[in-house]
Amino acid sequence: MLGKKILALILVVGVIGGVGIFKVTSDVSAKSTNNIKVMAYKPSAKVNENGYQIDKYENIESAAWMNENEVLTLTKKSEFKNPDSTRIIRYCSIYNLNTKKFEDFKNVNIDEFLGVSPDKKYVLYAEARVIPKIESEEWKKALESGDLLHKNVKLLNLSTGEIKDVNTEKLNSDAQFIWVSSNKILANYFNHWSVIDINGKVYADGNYNGEEHDDAWISGIDDIKDLGSSVEGKFYYTQNKNGKEGVKVCSIDVKTREIKDIYFDKYSSHAE
Repeated sequence: MLGKKILALILVVGVIGGVGIFKVTSDVSAKSTNNIKVMAYKPSAKVNENGYQIDKYENIESAAWMNENEVLTLTKKSEFKNPDSTRIIRYCSIYNLNTKKFEDFKNVNIDEFLGVSPDKKYVLYAEARVIPKIESEEWKKALESGDLLHKNVKLLNLSTGEIKDVNTEKLNSDAQFIWVSSNKILANYFNHWSVIDINGKVYADGNYNGEEHDDAWISGIDDIKDLGSSVEGKFYYTQNKNGKEGVKVCSIDVKTREIKDIYFDKYSSHAE
């Protein structure tokens, strides 16, 4: 009967930056047909965990990178008071990390920052809206007319400073507005959606086939393609049933409006 032998392998392996020597010792049976795989170990690069501080500012918020040297910032401008709430109004600036100077756009009144266009030419934002005292007659009239939750969406041209209205649907619903290209936006009204341009022209629209009071939240838009006069591709969203526990993840084709269920979790209410 054959006994076990100790096999010692001394391997000289050429690696980038020098020569590494590895010693592998293994118990191998004389009758074994197992293969032995020898791999070189390459340690991960060291990371600077301490970091360093270049500048420090107070009462401003960084909102987006414009390029490798400039950052879009938001600064408090005023307060917008409603009977039951107070909103902080901000203006935006472009801060240059090299020159340490701000280019201010103080004529904007940003209640909700909605993002910078992919080509960095425009800022999309919403102004504060008047919300009367809850359950007052004015509140009920605003609810009936669709004014209560309607967002006042604005577009700031960063080259000219011009501000214009974006024509969005008026209804009593909160809404998402997400850039999908340099001049097109996906508008989500939680029970239906549309792809619009910066003037509000609709290029595609549809609904989520939900029941009354169901709502959908956009989770991903990278697959939408802007073809100029049309759009194609799909986006992803999560949908819950009238606020009940449980959420499903779906995709929808903006051209065919085909909806596909991807995943369901009965213990969650939102997913990304």
